[in-house]
Amino acid sequence: MRYIIICILLFASFAAAQEVLWQRDGDLVTSHFGAGIYPLGDQNDDGYADWAVWNSDEHGGDSTGLSFFYGGPNPSQTPYLRITGEQGDPYRRILLFKFCDFNGDGFTDWMISFWPYLSDTGYVKFYSGGVDADAVPEVVWTMAGFFNPNATTGEIGLIGDHNGDGYDDFYYYDSRPSDLTTVYLGSPTWDFQVSYVTQGEPIFSGESRPNDIYGDFNGDGFDDFPTQDAGVTKFYFGSAEPDTIPDLAWSGNFSINAMLEADLNDDQYDDLLVHRGESIVEVHMGAETPSEVATGNLEYGACPNVGHELHSAGDFNRDRYEDVIIINSACNGGFGRLALFVGGSYLRTTPVWEEDGTVNGLMVGICCATGVGDINGDGIEDLTVGCQNGFNRRGRVVIFSGDTTMILPAEEHQPIVDDFSLSIYPNPANGFVTIDVQPLSSSQPVEISIYSVQGREVDRLSLPWTSRSHFYDVSPLATGLYFLHATNGRKYLTPKLVVLK
Repeated sequence: MRYIIICILLFASFAAAQEVLWQRDGDLVTSHFGAGIYPLGDQNDDGYADWAVWNSDEHGGDSTGLSFFYGGPNPSQTPYLRITGEQGDPYRRILLFKFCDFNGDGFTDWMISFWPYLSDTGYVKFYSGGVDADAVPEVVWTMAGFFNPNATTGEIGLIGDHNGDGYDDFYYYDSRPSDLTTVYLGSPTWDFQVSYVTQGEPIFSGESRPNDIYGDFNGDGFDDFPTQDAGVTKFYFGSAEPDTIPDLAWSGNFSINAMLEADLNDDQYDDLLVHRGESIVEVHMGAETPSEVATGNLEYGACPNVGHELHSAGDFNRDRYEDVIIINSACNGGFGRLALFVGGSYLRTTPVWEEDGTVNGLMVGICCATGVGDINGDGIEDLTVGCQNGFNRRGRVVIFSGDTTMILPAEEHQPIVDDFSLSIYPNPANGFVTIDVQPLSSSQPVEISIYSVQGREVDRLSLPWTSRSHFYDVSPLATGLYFLHATNGRKYLTPKLVVLK
């Protein structure tokens, strides 16, 4: 039985005690060093995590680009690799980066998009990571109208290993005039193949556009991803032969930031976090059939803005649960704010660390943050923070050491009963069914919501804690598959119900 643990460190003591493993400012006063930070895994196979930093120089040119750094007991300030604006042309700007393992060799690769100023043609270059990584791309794509606001607008994003073949996959979304999404499969030979193409219905609805987030939401070993339009979010579950038929359809959309890259409660399902309003992030726990009803909210108040970045912080306190970092760069007059939430066997809804970009002189103008892995080899995953305001726009990146002291004794909370279960019989059914819950571990009722495959709630039940069984009449329901979302306030279950008439 696992015991619940929780952090009680206050902001002031945490900030003062936290060890800085690495700190670096940009080379130029216009570098904007740290505008983006990207974990690379162990690129040189030495047992230490590595990372890349974006210099988004406002003047473009050779000072705009990626700087790559190796981890180690004393990480170097000098990048081992740099990729900059092409050919010294100050108008040839690097536009975006995506990092994953395209060729399945176990090393993180990257793609970079270039946009020549006032041109209707862009470039996407794919680079192989690893010990022999260099600035020479493996593949170069020429994209007519790519990223030109005066012509066709394109977007590239990641969907993980959607077909489970060991190679990460990606998409290209073309908003005008075709409103098409093309999914490409990773390949050991870099000859990316088209898996399928989808089009928005109606055209220009954006309905086919993925959200550039992915993870194994339903725990089947394949990465999943959502798409959106104005009124619905559709989920496409991965499989050996992926298709264009959505597996879930939820009301609302994820036009505001979301993430699906962390398993907060260590149940082998990746969990979905999505902004639904100012200072609140909904959490939908992964499950065989995830529920549209949020498990709970992460509340990072004191800033009436929607956070612009959600990322996994890795296992920052080495308690075997993944943690989450929320960044709000617009907060505090543009000086930013971060909030760190730790995972656990129940949902911790308040942050254990909050940092204001106007208070701590080390981090003025917080703009981004992410878990970077274990860069110094102490067995604890570390956290990178990028800062942009101040330093004459030079920019700064700070890497903090993971902290195992963020743990309370187990007796501070009662343990959760891990064997809470729910069964339905008969199933399929056309009349009354029995819903059995075992065991009832608290005096809280079991709340049950019933959803159609379209994501519409059709009924809601409350099973008193004094009774293990409940008789439910399914005859008012139409023939079809239904999903139940059941919770005792601590654990969530999502069994299926089939109605046949």
